[in-house]
Amino acid sequence: MGYRLAAWPRAFKFIGDSHGARFDGLVFLDEGDPPRYVITQAHNHYGFRSTEFSYDDGTLNARLVSSLLTLNILRGTRENAIPALGRFRTARDPLGWEFGLRLRQSYRNELLVISCGEVDARDIIRRLPLDARIAMSRPMPVFPDDPPAGTETITEAELAEEIESEYLTPLFRGMRTLVDIGIANLFLLALPPPGLNDADYAEHCGFMSRRHVRYAVHLTINALFEKFCNANNVGYIDTWPHVTTPDGALLPHFGTDSVHLNRDAALAIVAELGRRTANDPIPTLDPLI
Repeated sequence: MGYRLAAWPRAFKFIGDSHGARFDGLVFLDEGDPPRYVITQAHNHYGFRSTEFSYDDGTLNARLVSSLLTLNILRGTRENAIPALGRFRTARDPLGWEFGLRLRQSYRNELLVISCGEVDARDIIRRLPLDARIAMSRPMPVFPDDPPAGTETITEAELAEEIESEYLTPLFRGMRTLVDIGIANLFLLALPPPGLNDADYAEHCGFMSRRHVRYAVHLTINALFEKFCNANNVGYIDTWPHVTTPDGALLPHFGTDSVHLNRDAALAIVAELGRRTANDPIPTLDPLI
């Protein structure tokens, strides 16, 4: 019996920390003209931090480059050169020779989603006082254990400045490198809404915190993500409308361990990503030479 593909598949590929792992192995049918399947693949490094995303000299983290090669987003001609590729200066000479390795973008019509920053958020949350109050300029869920109104506050602007300078600079620098080497369909995934149970969060992360602080930190980071994406031709995927109540608190049936979203959340987010990119043109195929 003969077989044939209904259409050339489009791949949605996720690279980053453990949050991207929920997106692996999903299949959708894009009912366009012609119809085609959308598949997802993920390559994740548990505990991967935004502070590790790129180095001060502009090169990409070795684990990140390994994922780009493994998922066929970048392709090389010499397998034995891959260990050295972590220091490949992609932004300087994207299609040139270095370490004897020829790189080109993969010939597939791929979409790359970066998932990174939640582990860094834990460091920020741990550093803040347990009963800290953060004055937010954007809507925040109201929790029964929120600090009293008279409590000394940290402004969102102060928090954002510290987060960007101390944690997000390597991530943003590396994302610009990915744009520089020609990855056109590049997206950054928002940090998920944290779990609501303080004890569960403490058991998973190893320290106590309050919901108010967790939500304020995640929302502040996501605002920085969105600002960066808008300024650098990168897509921003805001997951919150799909998994939260109208006031922005996580819906319990979308959570797992007070840190990660579950498979149902991943399905909703990828379906939305498919809707947003359904009309994107298929780029000219660029096979490895």
